Amino acid sequence: MLADLREVGIEQAREVVIPEAKKEIEKMLKKAFKGRLK
Repeated sequence: MLADLREVGIEQAREVVIPEAKKEIEKMLKKAFKGRLK
């Protein structure tokens, strides 16, 4: 049963955390490149 809960947690993390992380990484990269492109 604990393994099932872990699987569900991982799936939810993939659906929620990864898109959020991608957004944050894109923001960071844009800021980093803005400074260099000038």
